[in-house]
Parts: sequence; C-alpha cells; structure tokens
Amino acid sequence: MLRESAMMERWFFYQDAAGLWKWARLDVLGTVLGHSGCSFETRAACVEHAILNGYQDAKQPSVAPLA
Repeated sequence: MLRESAMMERWFFYQDAAGLWKWARLDVLGTVLGHSGCSFETRAACVEHAILNGYQDAKQPSVAPLA
C-alpha cells in the first residue's frame, strides 16, 4: 500500500533542451519535492534513478511475490 503522501505526489519525466532525461517530483500544489539533480542519456536510466529516490513504477510491483 502506498503511503498517503505518495498518493499526493506527481512524478514527471522529461527531456531538457539538450535531449537528456530528467525527473521531478511535485506535490499537488506544484511545489518541487525532489528532482534528479543530473541528466540521463536514456529514459530508462532516468526512471531507474527515480526508483532509487522513491518512485514506484505502476507497471512494477513494489514488493516481489513470494514463491
């Protein structure tokens, strides 16, 4: 289950003017709560960095199922 504050956050993945990928985490008012702090060559690398910083990909389970 997601924590309540996580349900009120929005994550954005975008390309800068140089075509590199960045991410930002905003609250419902648009206040920046966090950002990548660096750029990535690929979107996949950017998402991996965001995961290390609390992003939970909706396509991936947050906890691996037990075997």
